[in-house]
Amino acid sequence: MAGPAGEGTLFTSFSDPTHEPRAAEVMARIQARLQQPNARALYSYAAVQLWAQAVEKTGTTDAARIADILRREEFDTVFGTIGFDAKGDVTGFDPFVWFVWTDGKWVPKDLTE
Repeated sequence: MAGPAGEGTLFTSFSDPTHEPRAAEVMARIQARLQQPNARALYSYAAVQLWAQAVEKTGTTDAARIADILRREEFDTVFGTIGFDAKGDVTGFDPFVWFVWTDGKWVPKDLTE
């Protein structure tokens, strides 16, 4: 809608881990069932991986105990090993990246340029 006025606009959004080598196996399995898998499918997959590992480690599905272990430990996921800091933010994986609006599409922006 902004037309040429939007050119060069910087913004953040979720990263797109669908092309990450460590996600290749999971992406292949998702593609076998869905026509157009996207990053949301991988984020959901990682969330289930976290929950399942926390249940396995605690031996319960009690929400308070699951939350406690998620705050204290790291877990292997489709994104690699991740954990959570004291504020609850993800560590070990950067879920947000910068983009720039260029020629009518959003393109990842390298902020080191």
